[in-house]
Amino acid sequence: EKYDVGSNHSSGIFTAPTSGYYSFEWVVRMINIPYNAAYVWSKILTSDDIVTSDLIRTDDIIDDFATWNYYQVKGATTLHMDDGDTAQIQVVASGVSTVDIDGSSSTMNTWWTGKLIG
Repeated sequence: EKYDVGSNHSSGIFTAPTSGYYSFEWVVRMINIPYNAAYVWSKILTSDDIVTSDLIRTDDIIDDFATWNYYQVKGATTLHMDDGDTAQIQVVASGVSTVDIDGSSSTMNTWWTGKLIG
């Protein structure tokens, strides 16, 4: 992580330090997506909400029996969170058990941010 003011982020999970409205944005770069992944999408899960973003039907893009090398899913939303509520980003590829995520603190291909806005 680049910044964690208040130590509210651990192992990919953000914990709201106070009640209010939070703005979240994310980008996740996937690599080596198998041809049998019918759809891919990202979502943010909080203690009270699930917001889905960037639902892509992969057979419109991937040739049969090919591996999709790179694709980014992204999203943004504003949610109300109570003190102690948690938020995390997930990527789903239907029909397969795993998809590789590309990113490190030096390349910033995958990231997410959240901030209290009111």
